[in-house]
Amino acid sequence: MQTDRQLVDELLRVAHLFGGSHLRSATSGLMQGEKALLFCLYQHRETGGMAPSSLSDRLMVKRPAVTIMLNSLEDKGYVRRERDPCGRDRRKIQVFLTAQGIQTVEEQFKNAQSSMLYLVKTLGPEDTRRLIDLGNRVFQIMEEYYAGTHGGQPPGSEG
Repeated sequence: MQTDRQLVDELLRVAHLFGGSHLRSATSGLMQGEKALLFCLYQHRETGGMAPSSLSDRLMVKRPAVTIMLNSLEDKGYVRRERDPCGRDRRKIQVFLTAQGIQTVEEQFKNAQSSMLYLVKTLGPEDTRRLIDLGNRVFQIMEEYYAGTHGGQPPGSEG
């Protein structure tokens, strides 16, 4: 029987693997936060660009971190920044995906779908359903933990 500590260590190892640090993809030269920023812009591509402050709020990171990511993504040709088109406030900037940025996100989607289809075919429908259900449960438990609604103690440790 494994101890709680051994189980925690194993969970951390698996979580690290799920983080994708071992995967190769079309965006392997990008940091995880940069990928998230590109995805966020992709979701808003039809409604126009996004302000860096909105990106900061959506990604739940500090504004200087967004600036660093934008500088990197702009240097790589994935995003462009434009001043307020109305010209009323020259400090206002909107961020847009470039054609290369759109292509990169779409390739990432395609790669993710392909790898998930492989996983579904390999696991089978029952194990896939179990994995999805457990993933949803883990997400809910961690949301409770970070929201502070867990009462301060894990289940079974009352005393």
